[in-house]
Amino acid sequence: MGVLTIISLWPIGIVFMNIKSLLHSLKIVPKYAMYQLVFVLCQLQTSIINILAFNGIIACAPPFSSRARGSMLSQQLLIMEMFIISLVTRSLYRRMYDPLPSEEQDNEQNEKEALQTALVEHDV
Repeated sequence: MGVLTIISLWPIGIVFMNIKSLLHSLKIVPKYAMYQLVFVLCQLQTSIINILAFNGIIACAPPFSSRARGSMLSQQLLIMEMFIISLVTRSLYRRMYDPLPSEEQDNEQNEKEALQTALVEHDV
């Protein structure tokens, strides 16, 4: 499961690297960081707690086995973490931003990017 998460983050990272400069005015970096944080917390943290529970490091307390306590601990942590992340993400998406450039400015920017890409490809 963790391998699939890493594989799913890779293409999103590629897209992010390509649009980061274009969407800088929309504060895309913190939004992407929160997106990655949710992925890591949901997958990696749960896997680590489950491994600890299966190895018996998380002690059992009647009526719960160590696996049940590990699962309960993981879910309780995720509830609190996702609540905090939702508050932070809400503040990120509710900001007032500068208006997006007009279509003419966007076309000019696309032409500049195409020229730079052509120059880079030609230099290689």
